[in-house]
Amino acid sequence: MKILSVLPFLFFAYTSYAQDSYAAKFKDATLSYEEKKYKQVVDIIKPLLKDDGENSNLHYKIGMAYTNMPLGDADAVKHLEIAVKNTTANYDTYSSTEKSAPREAIFHLAEAYLDNGEPQKAKEQYEAFMTQVPAKHKLNKYAKLGVEHSDNAIAFMADPIDVKVTNLGDKINSEYHEHSPVLTLDENTIYYTSRRLRADSSNQYQLDDQTGWHYEDIYTSSKDVNGEWSEPKILEFSRVSDHDATLNLSGDGNSLYIYRDTKNGTLLKSEKAGEEWVSPVRIPGGINTDAFENHLSVSVDNQMLFFSSDRKGGFGGMDIYVCKRLPTGKWGLPQNLGATINTEFDDNAPNIHPDGRTLFFTSRGHKNMGGYDIFSSKLSEEDNQTWSTPENVGYPLNTTHDEEIFYVSPDGRRGYFSSYAKGGHGLGDIYMVELAESEASGLTLLKGKIIIPDSMEFPEDIRILIHDNETGKVVGEARPNKRNGSYVFIIPPGKDYRVSYMLDGKEFYSESTFVPMGTEYREIEKEVGLNPVTLQVDTDSSATEAQIAGNTQESNIPSPNTAENKTSEEVKASDTDLIETTIGNNSITYKTNFGYNKNKINVKDSEFKTFVSDAKEILQKNGSLVLAIESGASRVPTKSFSSNKELAKKRAYNAKELLISELNKAGLDASKITWLNVTYLVQGPEYKKDFKNTSKYEKYQYVKYWTVNSK
Repeated sequence: MKILSVLPFLFFAYTSYAQDSYAAKFKDATLSYEEKKYKQVVDIIKPLLKDDGENSNLHYKIGMAYTNMPLGDADAVKHLEIAVKNTTANYDTYSSTEKSAPREAIFHLAEAYLDNGEPQKAKEQYEAFMTQVPAKHKLNKYAKLGVEHSDNAIAFMADPIDVKVTNLGDKINSEYHEHSPVLTLDENTIYYTSRRLRADSSNQYQLDDQTGWHYEDIYTSSKDVNGEWSEPKILEFSRVSDHDATLNLSGDGNSLYIYRDTKNGTLLKSEKAGEEWVSPVRIPGGINTDAFENHLSVSVDNQMLFFSSDRKGGFGGMDIYVCKRLPTGKWGLPQNLGATINTEFDDNAPNIHPDGRTLFFTSRGHKNMGGYDIFSSKLSEEDNQTWSTPENVGYPLNTTHDEEIFYVSPDGRRGYFSSYAKGGHGLGDIYMVELAESEASGLTLLKGKIIIPDSMEFPEDIRILIHDNETGKVVGEARPNKRNGSYVFIIPPGKDYRVSYMLDGKEFYSESTFVPMGTEYREIEKEVGLNPVTLQVDTDSSATEAQIAGNTQESNIPSPNTAENKTSEEVKASDTDLIETTIGNNSITYKTNFGYNKNKINVKDSEFKTFVSDAKEILQKNGSLVLAIESGASRVPTKSFSSNKELAKKRAYNAKELLISELNKAGLDASKITWLNVTYLVQGPEYKKDFKNTSKYEKYQYVKYWTVNSK
């Protein structure tokens, strides 16, 4: 009997303990949500649902946690669908005895449906929510916006744009989350953000409370000669227990802009020292404030800085601002981009294209299809102040998810972005998209490479400067990548430039380049040889030594400023829209044009035979020969090569190999040739499906040799 009398007491004690335990866990889940520890909320509530699977409040709380976690959309839908079966207008979020969900659960289910790619279901829930809450409810305007987004999503998804999307592969992407790609102008080096496990496992137990994933780090990778990405390397300043994320890369590739996760977000810049990145520093001026700043982009000419902030005085939420460079070199005061770009909702992630006039950004307030969508707007050429009405870049680049940074190549033909699309390597991957309907920008990209002998180490202090020949000012500077000698410039059209190659502060080679006006995009590729004489020469040595090294400071280069000083080839270049380079006027030259897809010189051509004979004579007399090659391809699509650029390159290297063969046949040592400059480019008018018009295109299909500073 005593045992029986004790049992009711024990049952009461157990029930009381269980209730207390439930209340404590419920409280922990509620507090964890307020602290944005969403993974912790999920871990607490999942076991509670096993014993109380119809509790709408528990389903609401875990559903809301999932809505704040990447890739949580499907789970959010599953729980919120149960939560909305029992809602109340008198909801108590802190009560452990509350079994109902708030009316707002209906709105959040609509959001989850939209994020999950179900716009029709989302629209129905948005409309249902507005019928159950007062007209002045704070979420009503967002529900109305959600209906618009749902309608837009239905329309965009029914009419996708013509694009080809390619995953960047398992070198760049991992089983974890990768996002926010930024690239060098030649697209050969990428910087991006990843939550992967570090190679040394130092972040194995360092996990973000919101997601349960590793903190964000910054990685970089470069393409090899075969176009394959190298094994990514982490930037040393990445912190093991906090977020660092990529934002933007300067035109010369030597300044990396990043976001650092602090209380209000901080925008920083790191500079490249050799092959290493120094610890990032806070960007000065009025850019970082006590408000929230999270994105930044600097124009290629370093004259404009765009950033996003929720500071007071804007149109609402996040707004996009611009600062312009002052004559002092400092950034001017931030200016709001105005109502054309900014809305009462969030406008974010500005990314200014290398053309300096096309702005890509994300927005929740323009004509989008859910979350943040990517938009583009152009700056007026008439007043340099007015922005065009933003245009949605379309589906599938935009989805019903949030889109992030969108990097577009200088020619406007490729974009790089991150996506949670199924079928990737991990939780979120980086992709490249070929923009078939995009218009190419009227830029010229100078891509070069410094070639040194295998026996030599790459010099520490090589710089390439571009001078505006009219003003004499330096308008661009680059340092070659020590790993492969590459460098890149954006060159504005309609001017003459002098490109100077400097070693230890002394010019060892220079050339003049004329870039004509035009709307089409152009690329000039150059390989400049740096021979042992250049590396060993004393800066006070004779002109003869400098000339052997390819130093044109002592040569008679015609000035490109006056027509009478231009060679006939240069004048022709201006008239026919050809880009020509001039390296000296005491050289022998050979040039021939090719028919469609042809790439080999006719060895029986009498002019070619004369050039070879003259080259032999110079080589025999001087014991050395300094040569340059330039080749071109038109814009008529090639069917035999991967691209017109590859066709132009093939023409240059076929010419190089042919001359070596001809000299070797004559018993001469072709290793005595210094290949100072190999240039290949694609140019001419846009192809109009008129391939039979050979006179229109054939003049851009050529190869040309010339000797440099020969005696």
